[in-house]
Amino acid sequence: HNPTQKDGQGVDIGPQYRSVIMPATEEERQIAEASKERVNTSGVFSAPIATIIQPLTVFYPAEDYHQDYYAKKGVYYESVLTRKKSGL
Repeated sequence: HNPTQKDGQGVDIGPQYRSVIMPATEEERQIAEASKERVNTSGVFSAPIATIIQPLTVFYPAEDYHQDYYAKKGVYYESVLTRKKSGL
């Protein structure tokens, strides 16, 4: 994930792929804003963080077949995460 690219990454471009934090409380919003500002001023990235911070207005739980997805499909995701952790 490239947090400086707006509306997705690679070939997955569009608002449905945007990076967003949806805080449920004012405290969470303040924490998210402060974290984003720390990263923006740290010099870690050459461009500003594009992640949007907007209030959580409504939440819809995913269907049952989406629940525990990692536990159900972990073999693929485990290999992706393992490669990323090892730097491959």
